[in-house]
Amino acid sequence: MTFLFTLYMVFRPVAMSYEHADTAILMSVGDYAEHPMVKYPEKRSRMAHIVVNSSLRARVPWEFVTAIIKHESAFRPNVISTDGHASFGLMQIHGSAVAYCRRLEGRRIDVKSSEDQVVCGAHWLRHALDTCKAGLAGGLTYYATGYTCDVYYSRKLFRIVDKRMRLYWRIKEISNERRHV
Repeated sequence: MTFLFTLYMVFRPVAMSYEHADTAILMSVGDYAEHPMVKYPEKRSRMAHIVVNSSLRARVPWEFVTAIIKHESAFRPNVISTDGHASFGLMQIHGSAVAYCRRLEGRRIDVKSSEDQVVCGAHWLRHALDTCKAGLAGGLTYYATGYTCDVYYSRKLFRIVDKRMRLYWRIKEISNERRHV
């Protein structure tokens, strides 16, 4: 009996995270009825599972991964950066992130796969957080640039980090409200 209760207590938060991630994804795309995450709930549910599982593997908050995906691609996996940095996909990963992920995962990464894009993005985010040791904002700065942890490096960079951090805290707040209902 205690073993089953322990299993329940271990997996219950993960199951709740899927529900919260699903809600956060829906909330972050707004009421745009034609968006695939609104139009097709099964895609949203699959994305929630991908986000939570990738976050658990990389040991980063799923709310943070959700905020990055929302701002980088609006949950569209085929987005390609237009700023000349050759970033692509849900989390706008780039060549060094893919190479890092390939070494870490020990396998070929399919950059067209939504799951691999999020897995690589989450691993790159963990790498950024470990490299900077300056909290979420410093890690996000490194995630965005690949070379600095200084959030005040430029005004543009500060705005980028600030927008993502605000969404992260909003998603976290909504997740906590749902948890206590």
